[in-house]
Amino acid sequence: MPPVCLPRRLAPIAAWNKYLEMTFNRTFPQLTAGSHHGNVMENPFLEVRIRFMLKSNLRVFAFVFSVSSLLLAPCVMDAQTPAAQVICNGDSLTFGSHASKGEGTATGTTYPGVLAMRLGETWKVTNVGLPGWPTEGISNHAKDHVDPLYDPKLKENVLIIMGGTNNMGIYHQDGAQAYAHVEEYCRARKAAHPWKILIVTLPMAAYPSYAKDFDAKATTYDTLVRRNWRRFADGVVDLQADPRFGAPGAEFDSRYFDAKDHTHLTDAGYQLVGEAAAKAVTKIIGRPTREAQQP
Repeated sequence: MPPVCLPRRLAPIAAWNKYLEMTFNRTFPQLTAGSHHGNVMENPFLEVRIRFMLKSNLRVFAFVFSVSSLLLAPCVMDAQTPAAQVICNGDSLTFGSHASKGEGTATGTTYPGVLAMRLGETWKVTNVGLPGWPTEGISNHAKDHVDPLYDPKLKENVLIIMGGTNNMGIYHQDGAQAYAHVEEYCRARKAAHPWKILIVTLPMAAYPSYAKDFDAKATTYDTLVRRNWRRFADGVVDLQADPRFGAPGAEFDSRYFDAKDHTHLTDAGYQLVGEAAAKAVTKIIGRPTREAQQP
């Protein structure tokens, strides 16, 4: 049993004994006041004996009750600032578009929601997802909405970036250009604060307005991230390595991808992302933060 739990569990003992004392005095005022009402107490020796027996039994009960509480009650931590945090930054896949619950939050069936559930109450997870935004826009937004969230009092400040899909899909950049923007994003965040940064490799996608070569671009992007992340980040959430996300044609599997746009994920898809993110976060806990190397 952690020592921190003992004060909480022992604290009720004194209060309980005080309560029993007050109850005893209210119930048997003639014993407390030393007066005799009617025929209740005519023998002073009997009064003393009953007083002793009653108080002894009450104190034994209090002791047994308190020890039982001490041994059986769960140790509940004080409500306090979490010991660590994860900021999830990115586009609509981070926002949780098409999730059945919790869009834009770190609750429900979004990937930040799943991540929060997996990491537990000692971690705070924040969803900063921006649907439709390219990585360079996300980076500019982060100056005022992500960087200020860094908290040096916490044991861990982890930042997950999942961007690039809109760069290649909406703005028709190639994989190398999209990769360059995510590298710039990571370098800018580390220049502001010593974040531990995880980069998410991208699932396949076939949004109706995307060019047919999106998967080839995404593969190039993911290959560059996997090859170079050590120069400016602390780890990778490698979704592309999971065939449910990265295999050719994976985006047409309606178990994990939306059946209409073949880009956003189902609850089951977000579940897999959240679980992969939790494993990646756990892997870097306690490690020193990597400093960005010169480009």
